[in-house]
Amino acid sequence: MLSLTSVLALFSLLAIASGVFFIAKRIKLPYTVLLVTVGLLLVPIAQLPFLEPAFGFLDDLVLTPELLFYIFLPVLIFESAFNMKIRRMVESAWSITSLAIIGLLISTALIATALYFILPFVGLEIPFIVALLFGAIISSTDPVAVLALFKDYGAPKRLSLIFEGESLFNDGTAVALFLVILAIAENGFHGVDSVIEGVMIFGSMVLFGIIIGLLMASLFSRALRYTKSNEFVSVTLLIISAHLVFITSEAINAHGIFGLHIHVSPIIATTVAALFL
Repeated sequence: MLSLTSVLALFSLLAIASGVFFIAKRIKLPYTVLLVTVGLLLVPIAQLPFLEPAFGFLDDLVLTPELLFYIFLPVLIFESAFNMKIRRMVESAWSITSLAIIGLLISTALIATALYFILPFVGLEIPFIVALLFGAIISSTDPVAVLALFKDYGAPKRLSLIFEGESLFNDGTAVALFLVILAIAENGFHGVDSVIEGVMIFGSMVLFGIIIGLLMASLFSRALRYTKSNEFVSVTLLIISAHLVFITSEAINAHGIFGLHIHVSPIIATTVAALFL
């Protein structure tokens, strides 16, 4: 439950994050790199004896999985996709799809294989399925720092677009792959049947994620046509759409639709909705 001090901590951290953006722009450092650095320094500095009475309230904010997953994540995904040009993405659709799916699978397999054979040399032996889970977790990329370097060194715009588009979609494919591997880890591997079931679940999450995203984008685009004269309502609708697409997808995963249990990727649904909006 949010308290007064935890809400104060939340908005104080958001204010600090905004200030870091202007500093990063002035000293020409990637925003995310500087943001992580400030975050690492903020905790020990706030706990200094002479500063703790003034900044001790920062510890009151507890980042729960629900807060991150249902409040922050939809907005971050929506904002990234909303600012991309759909026509240019369609022109590079094959490259983006190949990297976001095939590239992700290759990366996961390579990381898992390397961990499985290297870790025993340092006294750590883990099942291969656990190594695959770890590979799926870290194979999705964050393009912000790299795109900043692309901009500084004048990289081709199409390369930047492919890199950003791939990083946007592989968030969804990575989560889908992780859930498939997790299901195999929990229920056991049964040969070809498990592979077929995993491929079907993965394909279902991607396909239904696209369908739900398109349907929700169609619905909200119609509503936005009537709010062009009121910017406040338009912005409110966009914020609602980001969360509603994500949470609706999660609700379908939990309860099904029309009595059918289907798998939907909320990240892909939100990404597709934002692109078309």
